[in-house]
Amino acid sequence: GRGSTFEVTLPVRVLSGSAYRNIEMEPLVPATERQLLNGVRVMIVEDQPDIRRLMEYFIAAAGGAVTTFNSGERALRAVEQRPDDFDVILMDIQMPRLDGYQTTRQIRALGFSKPIIAVTASAMAGDRANCLAAGCSDYVSKPIDMARLLDSIAGAASVQQFMDKQEQWRQPALWDDSDSNGAPGAEKTGVDAVAERRRVLVVDDRPVALNATKALLEMHGLEVRTAATGHAALRVAPEFQPHYVFLDISLPDISGYEVFRRLKGSEQLANSKFIALSGHGREENLRARKAGFDAYMTKPVDIREMEKLINGAAAPPAKRQ
Repeated sequence: GRGSTFEVTLPVRVLSGSAYRNIEMEPLVPATERQLLNGVRVMIVEDQPDIRRLMEYFIAAAGGAVTTFNSGERALRAVEQRPDDFDVILMDIQMPRLDGYQTTRQIRALGFSKPIIAVTASAMAGDRANCLAAGCSDYVSKPIDMARLLDSIAGAASVQQFMDKQEQWRQPALWDDSDSNGAPGAEKTGVDAVAERRRVLVVDDRPVALNATKALLEMHGLEVRTAATGHAALRVAPEFQPHYVFLDISLPDISGYEVFRRLKGSEQLANSKFIALSGHGREENLRARKAGFDAYMTKPVDIREMEKLINGAAAPPAKRQ
């Protein structure tokens, strides 16, 4: 029952006629991210009002539609009553009474299959595993990196759209090997024409984005391996000898630049093409190019741009020995 109260007063005033009166504040959300979510319906489950309001501001500014709840119980009732109203759920893990683990399990038990992203102050490897085991699709740690959060939401929403349309994409007309006259063996175009001889390694620490990218590329017949950490990429790449390495710059263990430096120096990957992936903008692009990357792509990655890059690149290296 004891403590201290501190009060600080800052004597700030704006002088009349000062140029500072007319300065326009730079928006907190960069122009490149203002339509990143473009109508994605996001539920925020967070018991801390300041964090809840901050996330709501950034998501709405990026074009998302936001519904907030301050407890797991209220979120659970909302999903039970109107499950189709939400595309992505942001789930705080440390909540009183019904915590994020319990809430996620019960939401999944209701049949809700869309992405649930855990938001938690616990950043240990075991905590991440617990979130995924409870049914979460991805994991964002506190203090929240808003750019990373928006990227995770956009990636999760893209995956859900892919899942919703997957059966449509698999219609026979899209996979017919005959030409317009019904003759089999017509020349293939696009990435399918080179799929049989191209191997792709995707390195990204976000399970949702990683699985979606792998599934999309494999639909075109490409041979795909994935790695969620830099050290995993270092183990997989020399044996797999990929023609293309899509490498996330921000990895949980070591920097993507360090992974690139080690792999680029490997004799087995001398002819591989390296593409940097990052949620940052022009400065990161310049840094990646300066480091020696063959190309740069901004996250969330557009799968069509990946296909264009693979299809338009020079001939791949020779077969593995």
